[in-house]
Amino acid sequence: MSDASTHQELCPNCNTLLQGEYCYKCGQKKIHQPETVGHIVRHFLDDITHFDSKFFKSLVPLLFKPGFLTKEYIAGRRASYLHPIRSYLFLSFIYFLLFFSFETATEELNDVNIESVVAAREIDSLKNSSPAMRMAIDSIESKSVNIKVLVDSLKKTNQHVKAILDSLQNSEVDLVIDPMNPQALSKIKLDTINIERYVELQKTLPDSMRDSWFKSLLIRTTLQNTKKYNNDGKALWKDMITKYIHSIPKVLFFLLPIFALLLKLLYVRRKIYYVPHAIFSLHYFSLLFILFSVALIIERLFHIPGIYRAALIISLIYLWLNMYKFYEQGWIKTTIKFLILAPVFLLIMSVVSLISLFISFLTL
Repeated sequence: MSDASTHQELCPNCNTLLQGEYCYKCGQKKIHQPETVGHIVRHFLDDITHFDSKFFKSLVPLLFKPGFLTKEYIAGRRASYLHPIRSYLFLSFIYFLLFFSFETATEELNDVNIESVVAAREIDSLKNSSPAMRMAIDSIESKSVNIKVLVDSLKKTNQHVKAILDSLQNSEVDLVIDPMNPQALSKIKLDTINIERYVELQKTLPDSMRDSWFKSLLIRTTLQNTKKYNNDGKALWKDMITKYIHSIPKVLFFLLPIFALLLKLLYVRRKIYYVPHAIFSLHYFSLLFILFSVALIIERLFHIPGIYRAALIISLIYLWLNMYKFYEQGWIKTTIKFLILAPVFLLIMSVVSLISLFISFLTL
């Protein structure tokens, strides 16, 4: 037998003798040399259609047959359906892609509206300052001058006023703290001191009267962010919420094993391993991404009130049915465990979300 034919009969990946189009040991498909561009395109299209077929075969039972996919996976019937982890990752990607796309468009629209409102208010304020100013502005507006150009021009003529206000705002107050009166520091406005001054003031206090580690961290972070955003609370809050929103995928990924652990504890007498609970959780979270993706699209396009509340109610009903179908316990036991699981998990989710929000504030 020639070397070429021998090479064709061995798997290039693991050198196992091939018995058909696929290696029985590693699963790699037999490679036909030479590989053409047509082969590559065909493989690409096969992968896409293979993914699509598995996804849509998984989508229908995921939506309308609670517990079915998890049972099929545990029973070993997996080839026809998308793997739970792939399903979770793909649907979470779709949801957050939609969410951040809509969020970016909304922010851009809001920024335009805010600029227009601010400009209009400044013009109204200048009009009311004096009759001469009102006449001048009315004369300019009648010539269709751009509002923003008008405001910028008027600001330049009043730079000395802005300079005075800035100097007053950035001025520091000389503080004298009585070491025997630690409450005095709490009465000081945070925008009157900087981090270095706060640390110096803390050193003047006895150890028993100094701020705790957590309170000191909070005050120093507040001082730092106040200086960074120049006392603009709205900009600080906006950036903090944006940072928190971008952390939501990580928060959900962290909550998923906790959800599975709660199920493990609720069904501890059933002696079910942790993995089936994790598969159950992956399928349920995938369903959540579908529901809230649909709710997001409906809310942004049609502005239907209460759509998120409806999605939440549907998700809770689905969870109840999912528990009943998969764990195969009676309605009463399933209802009791559902009433334990739902509020406990919502409480944990709230605590984790608050911690994530606080971390977002600390890391601005």
